Amino acid sequence: MDKRLERAITLFKKSYVGDISEAEQKELNCLLEDKTLEQVYQRWMDHRLLVEGMEEDKRFPYAEGYKEFKSCIAGMRHVKRKRMIYRLSAVAAVFLLVVAVTWYLQDGGADKVENRMVRDATEKIIMPGSKQAQLRLADGRMVQVDKQSLAQHEQEGVHISYEDGSIRYSSDIQELIYNELYTPAKGEFYVELDDKTKVWINSGTSLKFPVKFVGKERRVILAGEAFFDVSSGSKPFIVETALGEIRVHGTSFDVKAYPDEDMATTLVSGKVTYSGSRQVEIKPGERLVARVSGELEKNIVNTKEYTGWKDGLYVFNRKSLEQIAKDLERWYDISIVFESDQSRELLFTGHLKRYDTINVFLELLRETGEVNYKIQGNQITLY
Repeated sequence: MDKRLERAITLFKKSYVGDISEAEQKELNCLLEDKTLEQVYQRWMDHRLLVEGMEEDKRFPYAEGYKEFKSCIAGMRHVKRKRMIYRLSAVAAVFLLVVAVTWYLQDGGADKVENRMVRDATEKIIMPGSKQAQLRLADGRMVQVDKQSLAQHEQEGVHISYEDGSIRYSSDIQELIYNELYTPAKGEFYVELDDKTKVWINSGTSLKFPVKFVGKERRVILAGEAFFDVSSGSKPFIVETALGEIRVHGTSFDVKAYPDEDMATTLVSGKVTYSGSRQVEIKPGERLVARVSGELEKNIVNTKEYTGWKDGLYVFNRKSLEQIAKDLERWYDISIVFESDQSRELLFTGHLKRYDTINVFLELLRETGEVNYKIQGNQITLY
């Protein structure tokens, strides 16, 4: 089995980069008929997380690669679309549990793994966040955002409607009056501003905005992370952060600007301009990082890695465990402690459903054989 799996990996990689011959393609198609390979892939997808390592310090995005592979063979009538998962090893990196899972499937060990996951989860479940927020009104009062609380504030020219974790504004006033929305750790929220701009707000974030945009610009103030889908209009829309401003007209983009951290802007569509230590234009598919030190860095990225959270998915591409930990700490309201620097630097590629318990992620870390964990209250120690 190991030799067949190893050969399938080699051919799958060739297919992904478009460097596979017709004979090799036929060989791979035959390998994918293997029932065990299909079971391995399905088992892993049921856990809804991929952790992978690659030789030569590269990471292979299997989920996207598999989609491309399916497109490649779509025109071949005799091909049955089968699923597979692969394993690649790396020194001082992470090992994907394919051979181990294959062995479990053959030896009945898969049920043991699942039983242990159920047992551990029953004992120590850490649930994900939910839609929750507080709203500071213009008069300074703080209200929990829900239908009952907001009903009494739909007055004085400002209408706030609430529905299933989201609020919408409309106003007839002609003066600049601000509200401020706070999402705690383990919280997220959605707000539609008076100009129909849509904003998804991540955990541990505050967004200050006018109940109605008056004057020559539409300005909001962000500390934390939010995804903006800005309505078009003659007035520029400006997101103000501690490390600079992002100026747009009509576009969609993510801004991550937590206190004492680098600020990053990822553009999905349209065009934006960053103004801070200097002025930089950002195009779709680009991510600009403004570091606390004042340095700027711009790269072409897969935007899903930085915007997937708003659609309920964390996407990792060669992301260190330390970077992942920061996002998980906010969403699960936990503290993650590393017992070694080596664990911090482990790189991961894959995805995690945002509304899974963190136990799913932790158990898969354990199965790599590279990282173990223990839970004490809301503190998770990785070792």
